[in-house]
Amino acid sequence: MKKYLCLFITLSFSLPFYGQNKQVVDSLLQITESDITDQERVDTYILIAFEHVGSDSTGANRYIEKALNIAESIGYDEGRMDALYVQGRSALLSGEYNRAEKYLSQLLSASNDIDYKKGIANAYYSKAWLNYYQGNYAKSIDFHLRSLDIRNTLASKVDISDCLRGLGITYKLLGEFDRALGYLNQSLEIEEAINNPGGIAATLNHIGIINSLRGDYSVAMDIYYQALVIEQKLDDKSGLAYTYQNIGVIHDLQNDYEKALDFYSRSLKLRQEIGEKRGVAQIINNIGLVYHAQKNYERAYEYYQDALQKKEELGDRRGVADGHLNIGKLLTDQGKHAQAISNKKKALSISEEMNSDWGRVQAMISLGRSYRDLSRFNEAKKYLKEGIGLATEAKLIEDVKEGARLLASVEESLGHYSDAYRAQILFQKMSDSISSAEVAKRITLLEAQFEFQQEKDSLQFANEKERLLLDQRIKTQKTTQFMGIAVVFVLILVIGVLSRYYRLKAVSNKRLSLLNREIQSRNESLSALNDEKNNLISIVAHDLQNPLSGIMGALDLMESKELKEEHKTLKDIIHISATRMSKMISDILNIESIEEGVEQMNVQPFNISKTVGDVCSQFSKRAADKGINIVTEIAPEVIALVDEKYEVQIIENLLSNAIKFSPRDKQIEVHLSKKNGKSLLEVKDQGPGLNEQDKKKLFKKFQKLSAKPTGDESSTGLGLSIVKKFVERMGGEIWCESEAGQGASFFVELRLAEEQS
Repeated sequence: MKKYLCLFITLSFSLPFYGQNKQVVDSLLQITESDITDQERVDTYILIAFEHVGSDSTGANRYIEKALNIAESIGYDEGRMDALYVQGRSALLSGEYNRAEKYLSQLLSASNDIDYKKGIANAYYSKAWLNYYQGNYAKSIDFHLRSLDIRNTLASKVDISDCLRGLGITYKLLGEFDRALGYLNQSLEIEEAINNPGGIAATLNHIGIINSLRGDYSVAMDIYYQALVIEQKLDDKSGLAYTYQNIGVIHDLQNDYEKALDFYSRSLKLRQEIGEKRGVAQIINNIGLVYHAQKNYERAYEYYQDALQKKEELGDRRGVADGHLNIGKLLTDQGKHAQAISNKKKALSISEEMNSDWGRVQAMISLGRSYRDLSRFNEAKKYLKEGIGLATEAKLIEDVKEGARLLASVEESLGHYSDAYRAQILFQKMSDSISSAEVAKRITLLEAQFEFQQEKDSLQFANEKERLLLDQRIKTQKTTQFMGIAVVFVLILVIGVLSRYYRLKAVSNKRLSLLNREIQSRNESLSALNDEKNNLISIVAHDLQNPLSGIMGALDLMESKELKEEHKTLKDIIHISATRMSKMISDILNIESIEEGVEQMNVQPFNISKTVGDVCSQFSKRAADKGINIVTEIAPEVIALVDEKYEVQIIENLLSNAIKFSPRDKQIEVHLSKKNGKSLLEVKDQGPGLNEQDKKKLFKKFQKLSAKPTGDESSTGLGLSIVKKFVERMGGEIWCESEAGQGASFFVELRLAEEQS
């Protein structure tokens, strides 16, 4: 995949291109001719200019000039600042960086003079993208953060989301994928909250790219099609062009060149139609990559040169570096090593000037290959080791894999067999990481849990409604009983009216009897309905196992068959869905078996000190991925009366929850001790804590708490309820101590074996 990483990264726009919408422009022009104020006319001309940005710079500038002239004549400073902003964006998207810098500097200076916060934020935002296109990524991040600080005070959700998305895109380019996803997920949350479909589609595309870079192609493709549906409804040509390109890249990576060229052609046509010069250059480069992969070197070279020329005209330094690298790789495949090395060194030099780790990694590993092919092994080793080091820091698994493969052959040629073996081990490790079935299983499980939770939420609502009805009837019964007692008390006082007293008492007793029978009948009915519901779920789950086993068996048989590509895709979709259903069925049967007491406990003396330590070690990597440190204090030789299997599940569940609800860069404490003749396990996090309402629901089934996971994790809501049943059946006790905003501590107390002897 390393050949194609640039397909995703080199065209990462956040500033949208605006294909001219004639209907919108005509409507706005009619407004300018109506009876409106000069200030409103300025604002309208700016909107018209905005519609021309990215597709017709001449038209955009014409309406900007009209807006500026009126704004200056009436002293409308804010309108003048907004016009300068659009003028700067138009120049930026046309590749006229010097003109863009001029307008944006004017905008920043003038906005500072009148303390126009929106103008200052817009200037910083556009300067961030100007530096991004010129390869100055550190400056780009700095300007994005400055703009974000101001926009947070202005509370414009769309503008805040744009800054967050821009930061995510820049960190994505630098290979810092975790940080990039953090910003992109914040942007997506805002876009969904304000129901901005265009912003949702734009952010989804960049999240999809990161999944593709990490090898999660099916997840990426699903995300792209979500964006595509939105863009088709909006008739967003720029967005469609970008998504078509990303889908084409996935097909390219899977060697389905016909489909790749089809999607690239769709993207190219749209970009030519709306005048996206930078996008046109990128798609031409991508088409060159397809011909390169097909070994059609002559056509590939034509497309590479065409793309390189266009990028040089635009002043796109990063694009120029990629162009030289692609031509260098092509020349290497043709055996023209001297020319290849020259182009690759040009790419490396530009990447170093831009401080782009990703660009340096690509160039170094490619240079390593060229020197290896020339048998200049020491030079090859130097470039490969440095490239692998940078790729490891940036978590570019494919580059580490390719670099390790080349380094193994170089070390072997040098006679360094132990070093060659270590490089080969690294290559195999990276290969296993990319193809890990466990990762796919985990993603499928999360999706299944999410869908299953929706059904459980609905069921929980029904049960809650039934409970409220029963509570109301009980309250009615108590009220009636109180009234009856009051009547009896009054009748006792009225000694002179004994006959009426006895009559009213009889009536009251009869009424109470009827109410009690009615309540008993209702309770029995509700209990029967609940049993019927549970039996139905259990029966359906059992009955689904047989046809599901048949489906899974058929899929296994298909593994040995030669299938067409589209049939393989359909098979994979069926397999994912069947696996998801299998997990849902398993969860249902597990909870049913616990409810019915089918699960058998084998309680015996067991050293839980070692178990706690082992589980903490297993979860340390998962915690480290979120920057979380697990600190342990474990007393030795704590021998408790437990079932080993369920004790492990209890500890795993508590640690998993602690990681799930802890923010990044926090600490989790795990303590195991003996206290008052019992073992005491404490798992303490620094998460959002629990309010009083959450504490009441904590150990019940299918409960949704106010605290949310900090890394987009999900849950069925069964975990803590199952843990509670396990602990209680082993004769122990579990509880939680927490305050909102102060983290949470979960305690598990179990019987010590030595106390029972």
